[in-house]
Amino acid sequence: MKTPASIMVVSILGIIYAAFILLALPINLLLLFHPLRPDPIMDQLHADTGYMAVTATSYVITFCLSVLLLAGSIGSLKLKRWGRTGMNVFACGHIAVTVVGTLVAIFYTGPKVVAASESSPLAPAMKWIATFGPVCGAFFSFAIAGVILFFFNRKLAVDAFNGIFPAKGTDFPVEFNETPPGIS
Repeated sequence: MKTPASIMVVSILGIIYAAFILLALPINLLLLFHPLRPDPIMDQLHADTGYMAVTATSYVITFCLSVLLLAGSIGSLKLKRWGRTGMNVFACGHIAVTVVGTLVAIFYTGPKVVAASESSPLAPAMKWIATFGPVCGAFFSFAIAGVILFFFNRKLAVDAFNGIFPAKGTDFPVEFNETPPGIS
């Protein structure tokens, strides 16, 4: 029972990605409330309860999805069915959160950041970041979810999670219905 290479690679990348997020979240939280330098833009945003509620909700959802990705990746390396299910649930949840998060960033938090930075010399950059940052992040998130959905729902992967493996010496199940040309 050998884990297919594609499942192994995606699972290992999932473990690395989840670990990175789980390590970065506490650091990000610390810097959110204890910046390295005075930041009047963030001070103004901290006073906005709606912005802080969106930020806190985002952190909780990100943490939960990262734990799911980590568990699903580890289970998938062992070809556990719950691992594949976890990876698929993560991918679908990641797509949904990305769509909602991108819309919230463009239409709610982005304008708040731009408004808070109007008197700052960073105002032009903040407008660009508030508009294009969420869109670029969405493409990255869709790519991650798409890779997981593609590789974890191919017949080879589904068969491997069900304990069905290809014939020895091949990377896929082979069926011959007729003799190839030139062979008698």
